[in-house]
Amino acid sequence: MREVTTFLRVGDPEQVTAALAGADLAAGDDGPLVAVLDAPVAPDQVADVLAAWIAAARDAMGREVDVVTIIGDDHLDGDDVGRVSVGHGLIGASRSYGFEGDRAGLAANVVVGPLATALDTARWVLDARTLSGQVLLVGDPHHGRQRP
Repeated sequence: MREVTTFLRVGDPEQVTAALAGADLAAGDDGPLVAVLDAPVAPDQVADVLAAWIAAARDAMGREVDVVTIIGDDHLDGDDVGRVSVGHGLIGASRSYGFEGDRAGLAANVVVGPLATALDTARWVLDARTLSGQVLLVGDPHHGRQRP
């Protein structure tokens, strides 16, 4: 099992622990950063959530490890202003980390989709180390489509 550090903002941490194990990943104090954000976010919490992720990503960069951020499908579109703001903010921040980290051979990516599928994809991304600054959509095939 590959050890990863985790940054979680989820409703059910036990579900994440089980999904990590299913992807052959284990939470620990060393290794790449896997950030999982799938909890409600009030509009007045957006800045705090993004600041906490940035602090975790800076720590990862200081430790010279890769970062994979996982967000749910509902963080890209919908009526929940807090989730959508965090989702798009994390995509921009992760891409910036990817471009900055590339100078040091570090990668950062975002995986959007259901938790188990996204963590399987995160494992592949961490093992392959060939992508950086990318957004991988593994869930709803209608990402980015406008609703009527």
